[in-house]
Amino acid sequence: MAIDSIPSQSESDAYNWGIRPWEPEGFEVVPSNFGDLTAVQELMISDCGLLTLPCSIQHLTARNTLKLQFLQHFTKFPSSFGNLKSLRKLMLDQLYPLNMLPATFGDLAMENLTIDQCEFKELPDICSLTTLQTLDLTEVDRLEKLPINFGALSNITELKVECDYHFDHQFGSDKFKDLPQSFGHLISLQQLTLSNLQSIEKLPLTFGELTMLGILIIQNCRNLKELPATFRQLTALYQLNSRKWSRRLASEHSRGSNAWKSVDTVGCTLSPVSKHSRAFKR
Repeated sequence: MAIDSIPSQSESDAYNWGIRPWEPEGFEVVPSNFGDLTAVQELMISDCGLLTLPCSIQHLTARNTLKLQFLQHFTKFPSSFGNLKSLRKLMLDQLYPLNMLPATFGDLAMENLTIDQCEFKELPDICSLTTLQTLDLTEVDRLEKLPINFGALSNITELKVECDYHFDHQFGSDKFKDLPQSFGHLISLQQLTLSNLQSIEKLPLTFGELTMLGILIIQNCRNLKELPATFRQLTALYQLNSRKWSRRLASEHSRGSNAWKSVDTVGCTLSPVSKHSRAFKR
């Protein structure tokens, strides 16, 4: 099944436009004149049997936001996808068959990328997206690692990596054991969330190079036994949200350590880190 045509330009001069058919599974192809929606700035395609996007999508020059969600048959992007120079925000949500992005993906000038419940074991080549500011990887249960050159994303200010409990009765892939050494090159990173990464065992020594990091959230990472010695170099850190590490650092505080200014129920509000804290690997 296909929609015969897209409304004419005069009828579609709207900032937001969406496709959500009444018979989701029957909708597989968008019209050939899809690229005529040149005024659309936000496009959402949801709950249909769409297999791919048309090559004419490159003509949507005004669009800055694209949301693709609940597409159970979506397998690939057209090679022309990298020509969307105006695209600033992309959300991929529950595109289960999709396991790769086009080679031209790195040509985009995106600022915000969300990958939610997709089947990537390894991230596609996103490290050339040097304009990226926010990266949200939610319920990426099959993800085994981050790219070795992940630190090339030097403009990222907010990063979230989260798995979900439903996969194999545990949190995430049992192969996601560490972060790449280049992680410390994320010099603009201000907020980091690591959640339900049950197999992660360590943070890299370069972690201390995250000199802009102010908020750190570590949840349900039970195999993470210690923080690196370089953790004390995080002089901008003022909030640590982690039940495990909050308790441990609170204990340090109660024994007279000067490392931590105060501890509350949300996390830790930190003063500049002292060399006396025993929570770090030496």
